[in-house]
Amino acid sequence: WLNEIAQVGINTATSRVGWDIFSASSKLQNISTTTYNELYSTISAIYYDGGVADLSVALPDSLSAFSSSAYSSQKINFIIMGTNPYKAQTTSAEVCQFASTLKQSGIQVVFIGMGDSWRSARVDCLVGNTTTDVISIDTYSVQDFNDSLPTIFEHTCQVDYKVKITEAKPHSTSTARYVEVFNMGKQIASTDTLYFDGLITGSMTGITVDQGTYLVLYNDDDDADISCSSCSTDQCTVNSTTNLCQEAVYVPCGAGTDCAFDDSMSMTDWSIEILDADSNTLDTVSYDNSADFWATIPDEYSYSLEYLGYNNKYAANFVRSCNTQGTPGAPTKTACSSSELQCSFESDCSLSGDTQSTCDTVQSNRCLCSNVGFYPKRGSCYPLPEPTDCIAYIVKNGTQRFTRFEFTGAAFDADELYAVTYYSQPSMVTRIDRARIKTEDDFIYSATRTVAGYAQTQLNVSALGGPTWRSKAWNSNCTVVTQSPTESPTPSPTPAPTNAPTLSPTAAPTWQSPKVFLSGDFCARDRCFCNGKGFDCCMADNFTSTNCTQKQSSYTAGLDDLVFNSLKVFPEGFPFPIKINWRIRYNGTTQSMLSSLISSSVNQNGSGSDFGSNPLAISVEPMNGSVWINGTTLINIGLRLNESEIVCPDNKTNCKEELIGLSAVFVFEATDCYALNGDNDLDPTGCDIVYPQALSMLIARSDTGGAGGDSGGEEGIPSWFWIVLIAGIVFLLLLSWLLYRYWYKGKKQDVEYHKITDDIEFQQHYNDQDLEERLKIPDTNFNPLATGMPGVDREIDPYTAERQKRESQQQNEIVEPNAVKNVFKEEMGPVGGKKNSQSRNMNDPLLG
Repeated sequence: WLNEIAQVGINTATSRVGWDIFSASSKLQNISTTTYNELYSTISAIYYDGGVADLSVALPDSLSAFSSSAYSSQKINFIIMGTNPYKAQTTSAEVCQFASTLKQSGIQVVFIGMGDSWRSARVDCLVGNTTTDVISIDTYSVQDFNDSLPTIFEHTCQVDYKVKITEAKPHSTSTARYVEVFNMGKQIASTDTLYFDGLITGSMTGITVDQGTYLVLYNDDDDADISCSSCSTDQCTVNSTTNLCQEAVYVPCGAGTDCAFDDSMSMTDWSIEILDADSNTLDTVSYDNSADFWATIPDEYSYSLEYLGYNNKYAANFVRSCNTQGTPGAPTKTACSSSELQCSFESDCSLSGDTQSTCDTVQSNRCLCSNVGFYPKRGSCYPLPEPTDCIAYIVKNGTQRFTRFEFTGAAFDADELYAVTYYSQPSMVTRIDRARIKTEDDFIYSATRTVAGYAQTQLNVSALGGPTWRSKAWNSNCTVVTQSPTESPTPSPTPAPTNAPTLSPTAAPTWQSPKVFLSGDFCARDRCFCNGKGFDCCMADNFTSTNCTQKQSSYTAGLDDLVFNSLKVFPEGFPFPIKINWRIRYNGTTQSMLSSLISSSVNQNGSGSDFGSNPLAISVEPMNGSVWINGTTLINIGLRLNESEIVCPDNKTNCKEELIGLSAVFVFEATDCYALNGDNDLDPTGCDIVYPQALSMLIARSDTGGAGGDSGGEEGIPSWFWIVLIAGIVFLLLLSWLLYRYWYKGKKQDVEYHKITDDIEFQQHYNDQDLEERLKIPDTNFNPLATGMPGVDREIDPYTAERQKRESQQQNEIVEPNAVKNVFKEEMGPVGGKKNSQSRNMNDPLLG
């Protein structure tokens, strides 16, 4: 069958063909001029190695082969498979991430599926037209293989006309009206005739248009001319005299010709149809602003198919031309300048119906679109196409029940993702990836519930991970469909008794759905604040704590050339392989809003017109990927931090100084995960990403420094902590001051106490000494009452008795620190007692 395709369907002599035999790896035989004998030898050497069918490793080789090819003719990539794409130890391999790049490169993909072990929904994202570019061979019978050949030959052997309408300017302003057509099929000879209807009526004959050439029909009756003077050299070679592309064919319509433009058609009501001599429609495009997600553009511009490989039946694939000239005779200009993408008025942004959009005339003159249902594009807000025909199949497998969501992808060829939001516990959950078949086990089924949820298209505008835009919710609802019960009733119970229990032990308990989260030194323990809490902690529907913050880690490019981020799985020892998808998105700089350099140079597509949205010239590689955890709990993902030379804009001479203190912010996040069940290897079981699922990487340059910031800490530092800390410091200061005052007062009192004590001792000593001197006076008499108790027969010693009595009194006295000492001079008379004294004191002399 392959030999038949090669000999009859490609070429009997020589042809430009390459081969890629793939399994777990890819074996590429590059495109070259090949004879049939060489094709036969290649086909004969193909062998079945019992491997997997990892199409995702082959598609990059196909892209490389076509990009390095020197041939300019139509590029076709045939994929022949008997299963869905899948990797080792998995049930699938995601390939839709290559779809947009293939189409943008002008590569037509034709998928040929053999047997019944594959599904169109797994691969049809790669093709441009699901009706003609997906070929099914039902069985492996000779008859079915032979029946497929004519359909395949229509692609491999271009013997018919095949044209594609790529640009239309229905209204004449500064340039004339025109329609651009690309010839993808056989040569249109001068003897052939094409017919037109709609915006152009009439016919064209006597014109030769080779394969791979643009044909432009323009209105010669308009006052203005057509021009491609703004086309770059990589689009075409512009003739300096005519300002038209030398490689294209231009045909005038109007007076004196066989074709004419319909003046009744407008920018919001036009169509064009091209037919052959037998009235077979070769191509048609019809504008309908009430459906199909057409964008509305100003009258001065043209509707242009964004990439040649895009499907021109999808209205969302047409965009406004960068300027009013358009690109007649050349591929669409995809890199518009910043001035060409700016808006001037609110009406520029709301042309297509986004009533909530605004034009940011303060900073960058870009449209700010409502992020539900619209997205920013070419100086306006374009409607975002939606998926359709969403069905939620309730599938029962024994005691297990799961839900399989299937839907038709959006009529769009961008690199879009799909989100399914469905009822679960405790609230609705959302799963996001590129797949249009999603199997979930946590949908809450109810016999009265007819709608399981809804599907949405999700788009990231910036390649660096800019804002996320989604189509409107509840527009593409998923209808619940249950499996029909079997027609036969259940059999009657057998009369035999139930069998005795087997001796084998009961089966091991089933594992709970695994949970995946980020791990690292940004938290002191697993899951940070959520350690020991439920798995819904800090998730979108349970975001109730100020501790549910996105963690941070700081790095320096050039110093931390290679860093590692870790992903961890719970429960430990999960026995089945787990696939985890991750990505990194650029999220600006730590102080970008404070820098006029940046704010003035960011346009609506997230790229800077002068300096760029990444002014620090820092990059992280790789930006996305998938890892497998099988039998382990933790896996490390190596990331390389790069810094390139900072290039200052023309209007900046000291831009590097303006970048001092800035850090680039990249967000590492786990997006989704799949776990394979050992009992059923066809469908993935549930796997959830839980908090913390994202980490902000603050990366500074080695030559400018950066704001950096701490690593987020275990739980982050809430604002109340600083209030309590400051209050505690104030309290400690006040307590210290009070203690100091108490100590100082005690010390002062102690000094005064010692001074008073010294004075008292001095006074006592003086009095004692004075008494002894006075006792020596001859006229001094003893007081017989002071010599002791009367009648006691002992030696009388009046001096000793008085001294002992006074010493005993002094020992029992309590000296007050604040005692007042009265110092005075006593007058002593010739006889005992004080002069003029009315009472006695212990300090007074006994005799006198």
